[in-house]
Amino acid sequence: MRAPWGYSGDVAEAVKLAIENERAVGEIFNVGERQSLTMRGWIEELRTAAGWSGKVLTSKLPCPSPSLPLQLNLEQHLDMDTTKIRNELGYRETLSRREALTITVAWEREHWPAEIDQAQFDYPAEDAILRQAMK
Repeated sequence: MRAPWGYSGDVAEAVKLAIENERAVGEIFNVGERQSLTMRGWIEELRTAAGWSGKVLTSKLPCPSPSLPLQLNLEQHLDMDTTKIRNELGYRETLSRREALTITVAWEREHWPAEIDQAQFDYPAEDAILRQAMK
């Protein structure tokens, strides 16, 4: 699955450009990175930014609930063209993808949640899926 993503600082920059620019009045703009990655591509990029050396495995088996919302359709892409905001308002990413992910990982590590709902995770089911994927 492909979908648009964007670093929060870049999205804030896009909002600022739209608010401050008269040409944006009444217009709709898509915001996100110029090129979308697959979900696996994002996981690989995040793995690198986090400094994790583990192996990423994929499986055709369904994810155990409730860790993945049922309303997501991962069989289709959600591609968006960001040419309009780039051409009309001069939008550009403020950081490279790698820099943005590195900053995000650092922020997440510094702001660990005070409470984690263990009901969101089914580790035995995930382990069973992992064993199947490794065959």
